[in-house]
Order: sequence, then structure tokens, then C-alpha cells
Amino acid sequence: MNNKHLVRGLAVAGLLGSIAMSRGEAEACHNSTVARVDPAVAMLKEAERLVDNGNPKDAVSWVHTADPAMASKAPGAGLLSDKALSVLARATLRTEGQLAPRTPKNSDAQPSPEENLRWAVETVQALEKTHSDDPVYAAMLGEALSIVPAQRGEAFRVLQRLEKADIVASPFGYAALSRLRANAGEGKPAVVRGPLLAMSGGMQKLAKLRCETMSGDPGLCEGKPSKPAVPNVNVRLAAYAARDAADAINSFVTGNSRVIGRRSSH
Repeated sequence: MNNKHLVRGLAVAGLLGSIAMSRGEAEACHNSTVARVDPAVAMLKEAERLVDNGNPKDAVSWVHTADPAMASKAPGAGLLSDKALSVLARATLRTEGQLAPRTPKNSDAQPSPEENLRWAVETVQALEKTHSDDPVYAAMLGEALSIVPAQRGEAFRVLQRLEKADIVASPFGYAALSRLRANAGEGKPAVVRGPLLAMSGGMQKLAKLRCETMSGDPGLCEGKPSKPAVPNVNVRLAAYAARDAADAINSFVTGNSRVIGRRSSH
């Protein structure tokens, strides 16, 4: 028996064993079933771990494996699809648009990095509006806007507000804030740029230090993670095993309810 069947078999056996019941217990709760397990929940959680730990390529792959249709959902369509879109957008931003978030129908019509980045920024903006009270999406918005020259002022305001409230939810938010401070006075005359850099220098180093502390990887804060996360294939196996086990439990309970119903009618 291979590992996949072993994991699934153990999960099913354990869960089925946990619902073994006497006839009296069955009669008392013969209408009880368990919620059907959607493997996409666990797989998207793993995709998020990957993208936030330096492995955007595998993160995109996990999203599409969980449910490729999620990439085409509109922001706000559902919590699960919003999570998928946020992972795809982060992966696109952190590879400077080199990763296409969606598979084009026409393989010859590959979107350009600029098009990918535009999609990512617009998607994050829409997600942040939908989840306006969530600092995770706010930090993501600051990160996204920081790559658009015309939006860097707004990116700085978003991230600085989060920093003052001590709710920057991502090391990538601190990394973006550090880069923005390093470029303080960008495009301004040297007589203005010099003092601005001097004033922001200490805060720039602090933002970078916080990124390194939060991530545990200084390279990640420079856009070059030194220890990218490795996909945990057991997450996928366990997710499908849990789904199959829940389906087996529901089938078992439904069968019992039919038997009990027939007995009660006599």
C-alpha cells in the first residue's frame, strides 16, 4: 500500500471508528451528519504558507490544483476565492509579474509582466475594499501600490498608518516600507532629497529589521529568499482523506437513519 492510500485509509478508519454507536445512540442522533470537507481549504492554506515564505511558483500551482476556477472569480465572490486571488496576486507582485496568475485560454497569448502586475494591483485594491477592516489586506495593498511609481505616496501612507498602529501583518509590508523610505525624495532635487533620506534613514533600517525579525530570513526582505518553503505534499493527501472520510461517515449515518426509520414505522 502506498503512502497516499495509507494516509487516506487511516483517516477513514479513525473517523469511522469514532462514530461507532449502539442502536440506542444511533436512534438518538440518526439525523446527525458531518459537514462535507472541501480539500481546497487546506490546500489554499498551504499555498498561502508557500507564497509568504519565498516560494510563489509552487503557491500558484497549489491554487490551481485546489480549484482552477477560483482564479477567474471576482473579488468579493466568496471568502475561499478571495483567499485564492490574494495568493495569486502576492505571487505575481513578488515575481515582478513573471508569474502569470491565470492560465490563458490561448497558449499563444501569454500576458506580459506588465499586464500581470496590473491585474495583481487591481485585484488587491478590490480585495482591500471588500475586506477594509482586515490589516492583512491593507498591508497587501501597501505592498502592491509600492511597485507603481505614481502610487508610492499612497503606499507609504497606508503602510505608515499600519506601522503606527503596530498592525503590519506581513514582513513583505515592512520590506515595502523599507524600500519606500530608502527612496525618499525620489525625483526631487538633491538639495531636498538629501535631508529627506537623512530623516528617513533610521526608520528605513527599523522597517527592514522588523521584516527580518518577522520572516526569519534577511534575504526575503531583499526579494531573494535564502530558504524558500518546500511544499508539504501530506497536506494534499490528508485533505482528500478527510473529505473521503466525511463522505463515508455521512453515507454510514444516512444508511442508519433509513434502517431506523423503517424500524420506527413498524
